[in-house]
Amino acid sequence: MLMIFWDVGPLYFRDWVDTKPFVQGLFGAGGTDNGLFIFALGMSKDGQTVYPEGLVNINAMLIMLICFLVAGWSAKIRATSSMALGTFLASCTLIIFGGFNGVWLIVLGIVLFSFGEMLSSPKCSEYLGNIAPNQKKAMYLGFSQLPFGIGWMAESYLGQYFYGEYASKEQISRQVLADNGLTLAEIQSVPIGEAFEKLVSVTGVDAATLTNQLYVANSIGTVWYIMASVGILSAGGMYIYGKWTYKLAQNEM
Repeated sequence: MLMIFWDVGPLYFRDWVDTKPFVQGLFGAGGTDNGLFIFALGMSKDGQTVYPEGLVNINAMLIMLICFLVAGWSAKIRATSSMALGTFLASCTLIIFGGFNGVWLIVLGIVLFSFGEMLSSPKCSEYLGNIAPNQKKAMYLGFSQLPFGIGWMAESYLGQYFYGEYASKEQISRQVLADNGLTLAEIQSVPIGEAFEKLVSVTGVDAATLTNQLYVANSIGTVWYIMASVGILSAGGMYIYGKWTYKLAQNEM
């Protein structure tokens, strides 16, 4: 579930998120020509927009800058509670992505996701290390990566599939081209990745307005809601499991 942020997130940001209000909010209407900011934020060369990878990298920057603070706080709570809370926060991010494409809400979602990742991922390894027998800690920690591997393989297919079915601007644009009277042969002649530009020229509507129209007219958030539901169920399961194991431990004392 978490892996969809890195696999599908950049596609979603590229297709549906206008980053100009974010840049203008930070630097003013003219953007920035500061090379350091352009590099650090993953911006276009003219300093007017942020590339999709720049938005994704907010996650990495937050982890590098504040992970020790989150680790200090999470050390005060049980590992299962930290994992459940972290998974819940990450799931909330996917719900935000599903419901909104405003750049400031997207940034808020990335911040929530980063906190969720910092609360859940390290605690998972800590928990497995704590419950593993002394002579089998390495084996336990090694096999702990197996569910991640299986999950990532499943998500790498399902995430891309659902995005293509429900949210790909390329696929939606080709459908709308057909609605506007283009024949199948004409649509197939449009190079991959250029269907939206073709739709702009056919309709005469500017790119920003047309993007908003397509976003409102289609169920863009479906892919995010599907993955968020998996996360919410997982967070609930971890919370219940944590309460159960804690009660067992208390009874044995």
